[in-house]
Amino acid sequence: MKHLLIVPALFGISLVGFGCQSFSGEIAFRNEGAKEVWVDRVEGFERQPPCGILIPGATKASTMGRMEYPEKIVLSWSYDLHKADKRSLVVLRDQHPPSPGAELQIVFTAEQTWVARWEVREPSAVR
Repeated sequence: MKHLLIVPALFGISLVGFGCQSFSGEIAFRNEGAKEVWVDRVEGFERQPPCGILIPGATKASTMGRMEYPEKIVLSWSYDLHKADKRSLVVLRDQHPPSPGAELQIVFTAEQTWVARWEVREPSAVR
C-alpha cells in the first residue's frame, strides 16, 4: 500500500518540473532593418538584458547567466531615442534552446518586426 502512495507523489513532482526550462542567458539583439531602433526595455526575463540603440547591421550581446526560459517577451522600443512608443510581443514558447550554450537572438527584421532565433555557437578551443 505504501508503494501506491509514493509513485503518484513522485509522478506529480516530475510534472511540475517538466514545464520549466532554463537557458544559458546568452542574449543578443540584432538589427537587420534599414532604420536605427532604440530598445528601452524587455519584459519577461528574470533579469533585464541591456540593449539601447541598434544601428542597421548592429548586434549587441549580453551574458546574463543561466535563467528560466520565458514563454514570451515584450519589447518596448522606438525609432526615436528615449521615446519607447512601440511594444512588440515575441512568443518563445515553441522555440526551445537547441543546445546548452546556444545564444538567443532577438532580431529586428527588414520587415520591421521582432523575431527570436537561436545561434548555436561553437565551443571554444581548449588551450
